[in-house]
Amino acid sequence: MVAFSVTNKENLHNCKRTVRSRVENLLSTFGLDYGETMKAMREHNAIISGSSALTVLFTDGFQPGDVDFYVGREGMAGFLAWLEANTEYRTVIRNTLVDPNDWYSPGRHGIHDVKWLEDNATGMKMNVVTTQDPCPVSVIFQFYTTLSMNVISWAGVGCAYPSLTTKRLGVLVGKELKENTRVQGRVKKATERGFTIASSWDEDMVVKALGPHECDSGRVCPRGVRNLRSNRGLLWMTLDRWEEGEMQRVMPNVSWMMMDGRTCGDEIAPVRRSTRAQRAREQDV
Repeated sequence: MVAFSVTNKENLHNCKRTVRSRVENLLSTFGLDYGETMKAMREHNAIISGSSALTVLFTDGFQPGDVDFYVGREGMAGFLAWLEANTEYRTVIRNTLVDPNDWYSPGRHGIHDVKWLEDNATGMKMNVVTTQDPCPVSVIFQFYTTLSMNVISWAGVGCAYPSLTTKRLGVLVGKELKENTRVQGRVKKATERGFTIASSWDEDMVVKALGPHECDSGRVCPRGVRNLRSNRGLLWMTLDRWEEGEMQRVMPNVSWMMMDGRTCGDEIAPVRRSTRAQRAREQDV
């Protein structure tokens, strides 16, 4: 869709309408008004990620079981107050919604706290996650797989690894996660939805999906530091009037690294560096 959108202005507008329609349908499914929700997300610095952000990338998207909002600490109180005043969602006790092996745990994966909400009339579920970093988008780079590194913001839909995600393929951020029981359950669910999650970047299916590319450059190569404000940031399908270049300029100065080294032939173990620490190092750049 992105490649099609750049052919001319008419196709660009059509693609924007398509993306907006998918986001509208997603929010409507959970009883949320598109315009009001986007306004609240912008005001309180909230994003949507998880399976909800993944499903809008596909024409045959699956139905997510809940919608995940991520909010920085400063915006959490205001966003919860907006939900209370404008929706039927109310906070419930955690154990009524999830089992003890759920991925969400305060203090892990960039998460500070989690509020579990439910619409009593419809049974629809919502997770509102407070992130440890003031920039909620930074948390997506601490997810267990690249397949989850997508986001819906008030201005657009972003994908960190489009060369893989568009092929319904993801990679675990560490080989050791293959033995993690929490991750195993999520990999199983992804498989049931028609996705494949590889254990490492050197698996044949991943190498084939990435294809020939310039290493340590662009969004295809997994090597080196990437930054949201550069052309190595997220691939954006913007909403309304926004252009991708504009999105890069308004994004927070968040960097991440999935693998060290400069070329994909380097025998270097995958690494993940703290987005918060990495961003601090780049403040003066």
